[in-house]
Amino acid sequence: MDPKKLIELIEFIAEQNGVEQELSVSYLPHEDQTQFAGHYLFSFSTKGPLERIQSYLAQLESIPYYLSIKGLTIEKNSKLGENHVVITFSATLNTTSEPSYVN
Repeated sequence: MDPKKLIELIEFIAEQNGVEQELSVSYLPHEDQTQFAGHYLFSFSTKGPLERIQSYLAQLESIPYYLSIKGLTIEKNSKLGENHVVITFSATLNTTSEPSYVN
């Protein structure tokens, strides 16, 4: 799994839907002996009109990676414009190998 390709895909989806996205990614190794070496934690904060946010989420759901999302918050933000919302959520992606930069 190449996290750079996934990040580029997520950024492309945000751009394609005309939403403003802040994305951070970290890698957390698993200490116990599981089938996974660790997982990536993606933290999202995305703003835009509700219709565009819905399209953005639908496209995220269709990517060829299994991102586990445990919760999502949606807040109306009239300062940004009529029908604008801000969504925040975190997603994890398990991986069977450590990233190349981890020693």
